[in-house]
Amino acid sequence: MKYFWHKLASFHEKYYWLVLILACGLTAYSLTFLKKFKIDTNLAALLPQDYKSVQSLNRVIDKLGGLGNFIVLVENEDLETRKKFVRLAAKEIEAHPSIRYVDYEYEKSYFKEHLLLYVDLEDLKTIEKRLDKKIKHEKRAANPFYVNLFNKKVDLDFSDLEDKYARRFGVKNSFKQEGKVESYFVNPDHSTIAFIVKPHGSESDVGSAKRLYAYLEDFSTKLNKEKFDGKLSIEIAGPFRYKVDEYNTIIHDVKSTAIFAVLGVILFLTFIFRQYVAVFFIAIPLIMGIAWTFALVSLFIQTLNLITAFLFVILFGLGVDFGIHMFSRYLESRYRGRSIYDSIVLILTKTGRACLTAAVTTTAAFYSLILCDFKGFSEMGVITGTGVLMTLFAIYVVLPPLLVFCEKLNLIKKREIVEKQEVKKPYPFVKPLLVGGAFLTLLSMCAVPFLELEYDFTNLRANLNETLPLREKIGSIFTRSQSPAVIIAENYNEALGIIDSVEDIIKTDKETPTIDSVMALPSIYPPHQEEKFLVIKRIRELLDSKGLGTIEDKKVKEHIHDFKKSADMRTKVEFENIPQNLIRQFEGVDGSPGYFVYIFPSIQLRDGREAIKFADDIRHIKTQVERKISSEGEEKTIQEERSYYPSSDAIVFADMLYVTVKDGKLAVFLCFFVIFLILLIDFKSFKTTLLVLIPLVCGIFWMGGIMFVTGMKLNFFNIVVIPSLIGIGIDSGVHIVHRYEEEGAQSLGLVLRQTGLAIFMTTFTTMIGFGGLLLAYHPGLKSLGNLAILGLATCLISALFFLPAAIQYLENRSFLFTKNKF
Repeated sequence: MKYFWHKLASFHEKYYWLVLILACGLTAYSLTFLKKFKIDTNLAALLPQDYKSVQSLNRVIDKLGGLGNFIVLVENEDLETRKKFVRLAAKEIEAHPSIRYVDYEYEKSYFKEHLLLYVDLEDLKTIEKRLDKKIKHEKRAANPFYVNLFNKKVDLDFSDLEDKYARRFGVKNSFKQEGKVESYFVNPDHSTIAFIVKPHGSESDVGSAKRLYAYLEDFSTKLNKEKFDGKLSIEIAGPFRYKVDEYNTIIHDVKSTAIFAVLGVILFLTFIFRQYVAVFFIAIPLIMGIAWTFALVSLFIQTLNLITAFLFVILFGLGVDFGIHMFSRYLESRYRGRSIYDSIVLILTKTGRACLTAAVTTTAAFYSLILCDFKGFSEMGVITGTGVLMTLFAIYVVLPPLLVFCEKLNLIKKREIVEKQEVKKPYPFVKPLLVGGAFLTLLSMCAVPFLELEYDFTNLRANLNETLPLREKIGSIFTRSQSPAVIIAENYNEALGIIDSVEDIIKTDKETPTIDSVMALPSIYPPHQEEKFLVIKRIRELLDSKGLGTIEDKKVKEHIHDFKKSADMRTKVEFENIPQNLIRQFEGVDGSPGYFVYIFPSIQLRDGREAIKFADDIRHIKTQVERKISSEGEEKTIQEERSYYPSSDAIVFADMLYVTVKDGKLAVFLCFFVIFLILLIDFKSFKTTLLVLIPLVCGIFWMGGIMFVTGMKLNFFNIVVIPSLIGIGIDSGVHIVHRYEEEGAQSLGLVLRQTGLAIFMTTFTTMIGFGGLLLAYHPGLKSLGNLAILGLATCLISALFFLPAAIQYLENRSFLFTKNKF
């Protein structure tokens, strides 16, 4: 092996110019692959495609074009002005080729006209029974000889049914709301009118969503100025707007984080090394390695998710370590008077071996994450593991020729250093550091099981301060959630069966109800109309009874009057006569008839715990459906049970929370297990392996303890920091112990002066890289930066204080190494 490294060093010294030209050409070619990558901000992108919730959501997006929409909010003191703007805007916007439809009013008059046909058959029978009971009671009460011994009252109350159908059709204050704004989407004080804009595509198509968002803003502003003298206040909200905000914020944060990391590291390394060329020795191989990484990874992955979009920061932090260690050791060797050739051999054989061990352990740890379902882990494992290898390869290939090139131009400054014998002093404060570190570790181990998971998704969304007021306004206008779960049925009867099954869940789940209502095509094209007409006829006869004429209660009289008007209906609801704005919400994106079943939650789904409850209630819907089969030449109809799997962003979010917790534990175990095995193979000593793990294990536990004390929570963004810290944090122990083995006993002073300084620089540069996330607007990404910096700091403190104290303690008792010969 020595022969290979000597030959490689000789080749670098002689043909440095050829290596640099080839490396630059390969990098330029690799950068062209960056165009292949896209960023997907959907939560579904973090889960495997074989998950039922993801498969169902993809089907819904294909058939329905997504669940999202834009909601335009219009405010002004004059109600009529707002109504006029809504009508004008709706007509113009609906003509846009990318818009499916615009909806700005309830069809309340239509529903009131056909009210009883939209009432379930069983509920019609309930109305009949209540009327009959009331009539009999009034007849008895009219008898002068009737004595009501128990003072029993029979009220004619239908408020429960009114509430049920108000929820089903998303109407505020039931169908009895009257007034001049009854058909518009308005808030309670009538200060805001909304209208819904449904695009053809899905909100996952960010490019299309951005163009439509810009169009709506420009059109609304122009119409406001031209027709209304700019007196209206107009805001664009809805899932499409939120998705655009999320994407724009992430892109902004990616750029700002990269700029902050690069500039911060440049300034820091220039200050530490006291020479400008140091940055180029470290940055050029690192940038080349990252470029090669994405070129190679593009063969398997072309879409970055919410987590992997920021892997540049992690790769930057991991890759910069190798360059700092190698360049620091090279400078140390040159300062001691060694030749360029000997110094290159030294960094390739000595420091290079420690870097190789660190790289292999880190790469293996990240590659082990491929076994996780959570793509925040698995895809991060692929990209980061490959990136570590590529950046180390770039350091081996590019750094030595760069050093030779700059040496020939006399760009590397030389200075005297303290010789080894002058720093051979025992490490101080061994016992206090060991006792204090052990005590802190034990306390932290007790605190870690009590760390909490962030369940409130609003704390992880982009532009929370800007969009939260818009969400509140929408919530005051629309009674039911704008984020329903959806099932795709095959036909009308299947949709009807699913409605019945969901209604059964609503009836039986009284302890923790999560479902508000269910709606599908049968909701607007009512079934069983013939049977309903028979019941309506009996109701009409009851309403004509003289027994109701004695009723004096004003509210009951209003009910009777409304029922008489509804019961006079004589014709069925025909499909072609149903208003188009009711039908189109059940049509496919291509205009084909759609049998979509919408399940509306009764709870706030931004809370992950509530989302999990809702998902558990509707995750698996079973119903009986009819199927025709041919048997012995005859066609028969049989009943069979069929399963349906609803989906929505909330259900995907619930699945992701579950997977995050499950895979978080698996990721930590896999990383530690793989790292332990590789260290054991490298050091060939169980005792030494445990020693190397001290900075990592103690640092992560200390991080957990501080999180508990400060109330910091884990979430699906910052949880990826933990396996990343395992990959980054192991390097410190590897480099310190390798250098200590090389130098021998009583060398801790030298090790900490040289390798310890390099570890401080590598960790601090990584902290600078993650520090860019502290400036992020995205709360989830900011939490990632906070936790990363905290973990890096605790691992660094453990490496520079607790590990040396442990080494010195063992050395004092002759438990450790003699000087190794390589």
